[in-house]
This record gives sequence, C-alpha cells and structure tokens, in this order.
Amino acid sequence: MTNKVKLTNEILFEAIGSISEDMLLKSEQSLPKKEQTSKRILTLGVMAASLLLICGALILSGILSGPNRYAILGYDGPVSTGSYSETLSGGDNCYPSTASRKELKHLFDWKTVYNLIDTPKESDESYPSGYFTENLDLNAVTSLLPSAILSEGDFTGKATFNKEGELLNVTICVDFHLYDQMIYATISKDDIRSAYLSKSEATKSICNNIEYVLYKYSDESYFYYEADAEINGLYYNFSIKTTKYKTYNAEKYLKYALERFASYNKAPDLSKIEPTALPSFEDKELSLSEAQSDEIYGSFIPANAPSGFDESSFKRYIDGSKNYLSAHWYKGLDYIDIKVIKDDYYDIGYYSRVVSIDENEKYDLRLYPIPRAESVPEELLEVVENPIFDIDDLNYDIIMKRSYSVEDSGDTDSLRMKFTVSYHFGQNGTYFVEINAKGADPFWILETLQSFR
Repeated sequence: MTNKVKLTNEILFEAIGSISEDMLLKSEQSLPKKEQTSKRILTLGVMAASLLLICGALILSGILSGPNRYAILGYDGPVSTGSYSETLSGGDNCYPSTASRKELKHLFDWKTVYNLIDTPKESDESYPSGYFTENLDLNAVTSLLPSAILSEGDFTGKATFNKEGELLNVTICVDFHLYDQMIYATISKDDIRSAYLSKSEATKSICNNIEYVLYKYSDESYFYYEADAEINGLYYNFSIKTTKYKTYNAEKYLKYALERFASYNKAPDLSKIEPTALPSFEDKELSLSEAQSDEIYGSFIPANAPSGFDESSFKRYIDGSKNYLSAHWYKGLDYIDIKVIKDDYYDIGYYSRVVSIDENEKYDLRLYPIPRAESVPEELLEVVENPIFDIDDLNYDIIMKRSYSVEDSGDTDSLRMKFTVSYHFGQNGTYFVEINAKGADPFWILETLQSFR
C-alpha cells in the first residue's frame, strides 16, 4: 500500500530553499579564497538556477491542482475535458463526485422545469394488502430498457404483484457508471403517476415529444426528485433520493436518464413477467387479548395502555417479505406506534444502524437542527433517522436525546421520537421493536420497553 503525500507550495519552497543553500555552501567550499570573481559568477549562476526551480515548481503545483493532474500523475481514469464547469448546490462544503468529471452526451435539446411541492404524506395504501415482490434476473431487466441506456450503467429490478399474483409494476434500479446515487424507474400498465398536482396545474417538460412532469421536495433528512410520464402506452415514475451535497448531480443524471427512456422504439412487454409462487398471506385486525396471545410476538404487547390514549388498534401481517405485529394508540393528533419484527424478516441493512450509547453523533438529535437534511453529515443520515439500541443500553437520557418538537400550524407541538430497540434471546433469535410516537410520556416508553426483556 503506497502512502500519498499532498504536494503543497510550502513543501516545494522549503525543499527548493534547502537545495539552494546547500548548493551555495558547496560552491563556496570548493573555490580557492583568491578566486572572488569566479565565486561571484558561480553564486549568481546558482541563484538563477534556484529561481528557475521555483518557477518550475509553481507551474507543476498549478498542474497538480488543476483538471489535468491525472495525466501528470499517471492516472488512467476519467480526465476533465474542460468543456464545462460545474458548481454544486449546497454551499461551500460541497465536493464534486466522480460523476462531475464525466461529460454527458445528451440525446435531445430540451429543458427540465421542476414543480415545487410539499413533502407528500406517507401512506400505507400505495399497494393493496397482500402484495409481494420478486427479484428479476438481468435478462428480464434489460429486456425492459431502451437500447440507449444499456451501456450506461448497471441494472437490477424487481416485480411487484398483488396477492393473486397479478403484476402491479416493475421497478428498475439504474446505477450509472461513475455516479454514487441510484435512479429508480417504475413501469406499470396502470396510471401510477404521482398526481401531486392536477394536470392543469403541473408544468411539463417536453423531451422527444414525451411529456414529463417533474417534481422536487424535501423532508427533514433528504431531497427528492421525481418525474412522471406516459411512454408508448405504459406509465412511468422516476425517482432519486439524495442529500444536499448531491442535488446538482441528482438533477443532472435524472435528466440524462429521462432522455434515454424517451428514446424507446416500442413499449416493453410486461406480459412475460409472472411470479414463481404465491406466498402465504395474512392481514388481520386483532383485539388486545388476541394480540397479547400471539405465539410469536404477543409478549411485546404492553398490558396497560398509555395514559390518555383511548383509541387503539392491533394488526398481524404476513406476506412474502413481511411478518410483524403492530400496535397503535391515538389521542387526537398524538399517537404511539409499536411494531415488532423478528430478525428473520428484518431489513438486512439494520447492522449499519446499531449504535452504542457513547456514539452521540449517531443518535443525539440535539446536535442536529431541523431540517436535518442540511445539518446531519451525509454518512450519518440513515442511522440518525432511526438508530437501533440494545435494550440493556436504553435509558431515559437516550430517549430524551431522541425526542424533539416541531412548530407546525394545525398540529400539536408534542414531543416526537423515533428509534428501534433490539432484544436478543439466544437460540430464539433477535427481535426488534420500532417506536414512532408523538405525545408519548418518555417514562412510559422506557418502562414499557424494559418490561419486554
């Protein structure tokens, strides 16, 4: 492994200065004392050589800090062509990704205009109850793509079906070469367009006679870019979730992708995509006693409802990818949601969200003002949004560090909190309890979670 040393002007000058002094000293020592004229001439020659070294060093420093430094350093990756310059949005702390050094070849001359909207409300009704997904092989994925994009990146895909096995849509993940964000394209026979705005309100962007409606919005943690269109009788939704440091590249590469999809010669054939099997399915509303007697998750349902929360509901859900028990309590606009999931069905990426109590920067919301998309370091966004604590580490101080309030007209200013707790039961596996609450008593949350051990 080689060590990389940053070459700065100060280092160059220091090195050149020591060379000059050493050369002068040696030249003086090598001359007879009587040869003063020759000494002066030699001294002037050494000084001139030193000056040339300094000028050369300054030129070299400029090259090494400039766009052509890779050619000098022997780097065989992408080299900036100088054909355009870019300024990333998000302030002086932005750093261009590798993608900003790649010149994009546009297929069409068009302009993108984004409709600015509020953050859409979360909804569980996006898909019908009992839906399931299956991954697609690469041949199936590429058969759905326009030829103009096939050499541009890597692709994965999944199909979503209803509980009867009928195709709802196909989602393709486009991972462009040299780009560190994913673009998702969802294709359906039915109109799946976001419809955040009515057709008369939405401003359209036209590319190769395709009408795209583009949206952008943000929440506490991320920035979102979407586009909807009808292409050759099928409906498309494109989306990118990104951070403030990459918003420029997000817009640039979404436009780039939309151009490629606007070049379809004909509609892809969705009729060949069928499920391999129908998974088991269960979606039942339970009473409190039924929830507490559930064979897998019943011990995680509290015996006593939180004070003041009179309305409650309990749900047992199973499909091809989910298996959980949830409990919900309501009090006006306040709520407490608890979801229990066994490790067999938990997100495989959960390990990246596990934190210890001394890692304050990974969970203490007091460190990050809202909007957190602008205050949380990009690499910590996912864990700060929903950290996972071991039940043995959980205490009142941690819960308060996860609690915050928001001034929002038409809503309460009650304390909000969101986090997950893990319980390890040896051979019986690990269980995760997700907490998402507004207006809950932190002491009740702590005592309830500790009672599950």
